[in-house]
Amino acid sequence: HGPRKAAGPRILDECDLFLNVSGGVDLKGRKPGGAKVYVDTDPVFIQARAAPLSSPFRKALKAYDALFSFGQNAGRQDSPIQTPGLDWHPTWPPVCTDLWKGLGRPPRDGPLTTVANWRSYQGVRHKGRWYGGTKHRAFRTYGGLPRATDRPFQVAMLYDPRDYVQVQDWAARGWHLVDPVIPSADTGA
Repeated sequence: HGPRKAAGPRILDECDLFLNVSGGVDLKGRKPGGAKVYVDTDPVFIQARAAPLSSPFRKALKAYDALFSFGQNAGRQDSPIQTPGLDWHPTWPPVCTDLWKGLGRPPRDGPLTTVANWRSYQGVRHKGRWYGGTKHRAFRTYGGLPRATDRPFQVAMLYDPRDYVQVQDWAARGWHLVDPVIPSADTGA
């Protein structure tokens, strides 16, 4: 999807707004013609990488005209990770409500569902405190949740084969596991 790679430099030069979501585009030294906005979708990790004043990542972020984060505390004085000189603005993940119209309310006895990765990416240490890391540690906390209610729990979970035993333990505790490709393939799934 999107334009051909060869058209990229021209589009970048002519754009009014360059929106870099999750840092998915490495500009490789190119300067967009319009305003540059960075949208952080994984708060804490980005701020921890940018906290050191000598960080190359901090330097890259300073080249943006505006910084937004899903982290509602990013850039605030009470945030445990300070990034002086980087002015973060809080924002929320976008939701296209038109895609939900006509679906109606789910059945009261239907499953509670979610889509997730068992592991995410490496955590970060900042000023001696560990942030994040792999989600599977947090998931262990919720393993027994299905037994605390009469509703079924269903998770479309992507996991690495090395986690098979842990994931199967989760399933034995009442989580119904489904292939994540099926429910995430399109909005009607």
